[in-house]
Amino acid sequence: MVSYKFIEPSELAQLYHSGLEAGRDFQVVDVRDEDRIGGHLPGSMRAPSEQRTLQYVEDLVAKLEGVPKVIFHCTLSQIRGPKAASLYCAALNARQGALQGGSTPSELTSKMPGDSIARPTRDSANTAAAQSFSPNPYESSKSASEEKGSQEVLLLRGGFGEWQRMYKNDPKLVEGFDASIWAEREYH
Repeated sequence: MVSYKFIEPSELAQLYHSGLEAGRDFQVVDVRDEDRIGGHLPGSMRAPSEQRTLQYVEDLVAKLEGVPKVIFHCTLSQIRGPKAASLYCAALNARQGALQGGSTPSELTSKMPGDSIARPTRDSANTAAAQSFSPNPYESSKSASEEKGSQEVLLLRGGFGEWQRMYKNDPKLVEGFDASIWAEREYH
């Protein structure tokens, strides 16, 4: 079962400087809304949190199929970024279950009252746990990141606020930077 982990800004900067290609070898997903103005990571995909629906998340999973690393962030990576990464993981797990002959993504998710996003159901968690169970305690099942073709889902620690604080002067790491916008905020 895929779940997200944090990636440090320095680790992501290494990906950019390593010659890997954004969009092919990794994809940054920026879930900021109108606060995206003032700069963004090169090659980042805009996926505003205000437009998120179950179908949108499922479409994003399909669109990013084959990209080894998917990295989410918002301004601080405290609310919108973690929520988007969690939803993406749930949809990715549901898709993988459906492809393995299990339930469809829609059957594995349910809407929470008053929420416009999908959540995994208790049954989906039990199904995934049962699929990864091994009766032999010495035989370890492969984690999702070890399986061929799987994705690693990451969350940029500190979000764009920390990123721009560290790399705002590096044009290879920040596009469209507007210092006047960030001077008004407390992220510098």
